[in-house]
Amino acid sequence: MAQVAHVATFTERIDRTLARAQEDWANVPSLVTEWPNWDDHSRFSFIIDWPICEDRLQQLVHWSEQGMLSPDQQARYAALLCLVEQYRPMLTRLFEE
Repeated sequence: MAQVAHVATFTERIDRTLARAQEDWANVPSLVTEWPNWDDHSRFSFIIDWPICEDRLQQLVHWSEQGMLSPDQQARYAALLCLVEQYRPMLTRLFEE
């Protein structure tokens, strides 16, 4: 019983991590639109916090490479990687300003 609970908990953790990462990256176009209206402190705070999003992505990369994602999670992960590929250049430009 404990093993089943552990697997369910880990599956839920992956699901939460995927959902949060998808939300982070899907919001990049809105961020680009809003960025010019942000003050320096808000921009700095975002830039300081963004590595948490990158860590989340790296955790998903690790889990995927280890074969720990279900087929549904793997499909969501693949969609996330498409978002990252599409939006990373936008984010990089913002951070270079």
